[in-house]
Amino acid sequence: MDFDFEGFGNFNVQSENLEIRKTKKFDRLFRIKGGGSVSTVPLIHEEVAYFGATDGIFYAVEIGTGKELWRIKTDGLFMESFPALEGNTVVFGTYDCNVYAIDISERKIKWKCKTGGKIISSPCIDRGYVYIGSQDGFAYSIDIDTGKIKWRFNTGDWIVSYPNVSKGKVYFGSFNGYMFAIDINTGHEIWRFKTGAEIYNAIQFLVREGKIY
Repeated sequence: MDFDFEGFGNFNVQSENLEIRKTKKFDRLFRIKGGGSVSTVPLIHEEVAYFGATDGIFYAVEIGTGKELWRIKTDGLFMESFPALEGNTVVFGTYDCNVYAIDISERKIKWKCKTGGKIISSPCIDRGYVYIGSQDGFAYSIDIDTGKIKWRFNTGDWIVSYPNVSKGKVYFGSFNGYMFAIDINTGHEIWRFKTGAEIYNAIQFLVREGKIY
């Protein structure tokens, strides 16, 4: 089995003794008609699913009926950046290098913040600020109300890591092989830890009892 797409060229997987069994038949509850694949995890809030697709459209769908409530066109496709919610504001990143904030009550774009690279990283929201990485190598802290950048931290390589915030620090990894802990107030580096390869995590790191996993 071979994979060859942006960021993962010459990546091979050997599958042996693979067996597929049909265990149960599932009935489809509904199907949304759209122009692109969905490669993100939907955000579910008050019986509504919010998600983006590779057609560059952000959808709001009623999960009980499958009825599309509204859609908003962005300028870039969605690739793995999961939406996050605080109050009535949903935040996500796209391949057009922007971080978007949508007011779900007004059903319109609240702001967008330009970075220097495509965004695969998912946003983490904590106390009114959005933490997200970009393929420009920077981690960003963005005011969720205004879309203004509070600080940015340069790692020198892609950030496709899902950040996590705990006790005043934001944790994320970079394609330079380092794990970082950054002060959320100042944007200054507290420490970095060298691993043996690029760091890519679509699920947040677990921070528990002074340790990160």
